[in-house]
Order: sequence, then C-alpha cells, then structure tokens
Amino acid sequence: MPKNLMTCVRNLVLFFLLAGISACDGLDDNTPNQPPGQGGEDPSGDVYVSLEKLEVSSTPPSVITIFFQARDKNADPLPNLINDQFIVLEDGQDPGLEEAGKEIVPRGELPYTLKTILMLDVSGSISNTELTQMKEAVKSLIVDENGESRLQAKQQMAIYTFDEEIHTIQTLTNNSATLVNSLNNITGASGTLLSTNLYGAVLAGISQWTDVFTTEEIVQGALILVTDGKDATGTYDLNSTVSAIGSKTVFTIGIGDNTDQNALSKLGRSGTFNVANFDELQEALTEAGQNMADLANSFYYLHYASPKRRADGPEENSDHLLTLKVLNNKNTGSGSKIEATFNSFDFSLTMPEVVVSGPARIDSGQLASYTARTRWTSNSGRYTWDIVGDCIAQSPPDSSTQTLLGNFNGTTSGQCFLTAMDTMNNDITNVPPYEVAVEPVQ
Repeated sequence: MPKNLMTCVRNLVLFFLLAGISACDGLDDNTPNQPPGQGGEDPSGDVYVSLEKLEVSSTPPSVITIFFQARDKNADPLPNLINDQFIVLEDGQDPGLEEAGKEIVPRGELPYTLKTILMLDVSGSISNTELTQMKEAVKSLIVDENGESRLQAKQQMAIYTFDEEIHTIQTLTNNSATLVNSLNNITGASGTLLSTNLYGAVLAGISQWTDVFTTEEIVQGALILVTDGKDATGTYDLNSTVSAIGSKTVFTIGIGDNTDQNALSKLGRSGTFNVANFDELQEALTEAGQNMADLANSFYYLHYASPKRRADGPEENSDHLLTLKVLNNKNTGSGSKIEATFNSFDFSLTMPEVVVSGPARIDSGQLASYTARTRWTSNSGRYTWDIVGDCIAQSPPDSSTQTLLGNFNGTTSGQCFLTAMDTMNNDITNVPPYEVAVEPVQ
C-alpha cells in the first residue's frame, strides 16, 4: 500500500470550463465562486456536497447551462453525482419536471480532452529488473489483463523517460496498443553514471499541455512522475519548479529510501505516493489513475430548459434568479448552492435534438464507439447512422451505439462525419454532423 497519499488538491479550476467565458446574451452571472463549505456529518461523503460555480450561460431558445465542480466535506473531488440528485429553482420555486427539463451532460459529450503525461526515471540507479517491473506496472495503467484499453473517454497519454536528459518515447495518443508498444521499447541505463534531472523532468512534463477551459474546448492535463531518486544535476531548483507548476495537476511516486520525500510532496501538488519497492508501484499507479479519474469526473455540465418566457413590460421584467442545489445536502453553508440571474425576454420552446458523443480523435486502425441520444423529450429514440469519410461502420444500423474503425492511410489527418437520425422522433438528426479526426499511426 502507498504509505503516504497527499489529499488530491483540485484547483483545476482547471477545468473549468469556462474560465473566461462571458455569459451569453440575456444572462448575468453575478455570483462569485465560493470556497468549499465546512462541516457535515456523513462519513461516506455522498450527501455532503460543496458546489463551486465555474460558469453559467444561456443559449437559444431557452437552455441555461451551469458548469460546476463538486467536492465532499474534505474538499476531495466528488464524482458520479446523477441528475436526480439536483434541483433547479426559478425565483425560489420548483418549476416542476412537467414544465422544465434538466440533465447532467455526460462527460463524453463535452468538448473535453484529458492529456496524461507519464514521466519515468531510467537513470543509472534503476536495474534492468526494476525497469521491467516499472514497465509492467505502467502497462497496467494503459490496458487490463486482456489487453483492453483502460484509457478514459477522450483521454490521451504520452510517455517520456528521463535521466540527465528527457527522452520522448511516445507523444500523445489515445491508442492503447501504440502506447504499449512504445512502452515495451524503453531501455534503461543500469550501471551507468547517468544522473537524475528530476526538476527538469517535471518542467518538461508540464510543458506538454496547456489547460484550457472555454465553452468550445476543455483541456485538462496531468503529469504522473515515477522516480527512485532525487534531483542530482542541479540544473533547476525546487522552488522555481514548484512555481512553474502553478495550478497544473501533478502526481509524484517515489520508490525506495533514496527519494527526497519533501521535494516530491511539493511537486506532487495533486497527490504524492511513497512506496518501498517496485513491487508496490502498480498499486500506486492505480490509485493515482483513480484520483485523476475522480478529479475529471467531479466537474459537471448541467443543461436546464427553462419554462420562463417574456414578461409584460420592459425587458428587465423578464429577469429571474436561478438556484442549483443538491437534494438532502448536509452542507448548509458556503458552497451549498449556485445562484445566477437570467433573462427570459427572448426565450421560446426548446425542441428535441439528437446528440452524438464519442472520441473526437482516433488513430487509423482503431475501433471507437459513438452513442446517440435525443434530449428534451420523454420519447425513446431509435437511430440510423450515416457515415462519410475515413471511417468504416463496425456495428449494425438502427442502434443507439455505432462502432467505427479508423480507415486512413495518408500522412496527415483524415476525418469522418457521423449523422444519427432518430426515426422515433420525426427523423431529427444531430446538426452539424459529428466530426472525428482520423490520425495516421505513428
């Protein structure tokens, strides 16, 4: 078991989203972000929820979007809350499900990419046997025992190694087979005098992504660094490296007794693990991966179709107060609710629409699944699919799920476009078609 797991810090303000996004026309987001509330008695953490508002906006014809993060009473990320746990109030009143609709948008439908950087120490202190153990442990983070991918939806991963220098093993990809093949090709420097440029490795790792939080694009990165030693080159110093990390997500895993636990805890601002030997590395990597997944899944995108319409008189008569709460929440203090004002002067009926979700980028030869659903209606959907471009359908029609095979032999990116038609709801389709980039295998 890891001996010391620092509580996952989540600043990933990250995320969210919408950092800089100005509220859409007709909506005034006038409530500042609140720090997590304190107190609460439920040890399981599933009825104490602290909400942090990241953005509220409105789009025609009458949909209000709330982007927020949920935390438990220990300020840890709180994933997997469901639609029925939330209530939306307008001017303090519940409009009722008959008059309004709300939904937690699945993360697979968000313009979201999780970029994971693995940075592995291969300096001279690591034996060939230990390197083999490290590679097997990392492999378990990428695929299961059957070789099936463990990557999350819309997750990309890259692999780097370091000794005195930083070595690129595999750039960002969501193809688990490509990652495993690259991992297997790693060689070490056992018995050599190659030094350890620990701080340089961190700086190189965090430079591989930029966190982006807008309504058009969400990019969240995370660095997982594995080492059995301490910085020995002196090329960079600890304080400047910690400062460069800023709010980015970094996990560190130290192996054995020769690590600088103080430095690793400062560098691993989102979690640090200290394990006795390479036999324990797999468990630490698994826990770091789970922490990363919890953090990603603690961000929520809630759509709400308001029944409010234009009020008599001037436009300001159509101003309303929106409140988002969690049912049976033991948090009654700061962070127990999100509030914002909106204006319904131009609101009209929200019609059913088809939404397609799945990876926005796949490698040629890779299988990927895509899902269609119809929102803003209580009627079930049934779908036929139209696929144009560099993809081949791998599942039968008339299904809410379509599996595609990337089929591109060029040297630059190809693309395909997916359209799902709901034959049970007036043949409505997703507009525009869902675009998938198809990359050549590197």
